Amino acid sequence: MFEESCKICGGKHRTGFCTTSEGKEMKEERIIKDAQEKVSTLLGQYGIVSTQEQKQLSSECLNEFLVRSSHEFVNLPTEISDQTKKKIRRMLGLGETGARELSSEERDKQIEMLIMEMRGYLEKLRVHQDDILGMILCGSRMDNQKMPAEESDVDVVFIFKSGFHLDPSTPEGEKLLYHLRDYTDKTASDSGFPVEIDELYGEDIFFKKMTQADSEMLIWGWNADAVRYIGEPLGELNESSVNEYIQQTLTNNVFKEKRQNRIKEAAQKLLNT
Repeated sequence: MFEESCKICGGKHRTGFCTTSEGKEMKEERIIKDAQEKVSTLLGQYGIVSTQEQKQLSSECLNEFLVRSSHEFVNLPTEISDQTKKKIRRMLGLGETGARELSSEERDKQIEMLIMEMRGYLEKLRVHQDDILGMILCGSRMDNQKMPAEESDVDVVFIFKSGFHLDPSTPEGEKLLYHLRDYTDKTASDSGFPVEIDELYGEDIFFKKMTQADSEMLIWGWNADAVRYIGEPLGELNESSVNEYIQQTLTNNVFKEKRQNRIKEAAQKLLNT
């Protein structure tokens, strides 16, 4: 059986790494690196990115793509539509081919404008649903490293008062979700952006899941820098303190480890296909 020289002890192992914690870590890093290279190669083969863009793709960007979409990416047909190519480029933080790229400063201004719009959106919504305390804005429109399409929606997580029935499997929760979706489907932001509900939490459940480092929070909070809460105080925290809490929690060591595990699992799955 073929054996490689260990990068740690210099001995021969089937995996190329010894079983020390450092060896295991290096093995995981190689799995992720190999998966990143496979994705980058596929992106080039499909004509989604240029050779120069392949070299510029960041590790963080490729990791997020691995987790969110690589399982779908490997099953694409031989030829893919321009629309699909544009969507993948946006996910990678790239604009349309040939289009002028906006600077981080320009994107920051767009994001601040969006936050102002969504404050007004929240006020109007609370006229119809006054149990909502606030909303978390997330997704590509809040990420200054990404170039959302004109039709991209605004992803939101609604925070309700504690004890509110939010489980859609119950009659109360189903009725609430239907009511909210009816409103968001009919009501765009002032700039005409559609609004998409990512999740609903009661105030108590939100803090519980954050404290427990529930992996579910990574669905909308993968990039902590692209998350902003707006609304009423939560618990004893005002809006600014809530944002500090979210930022600190989503970037703590527990969430970092869970994020890394998700990347490793996605990388291994891709390499096995």
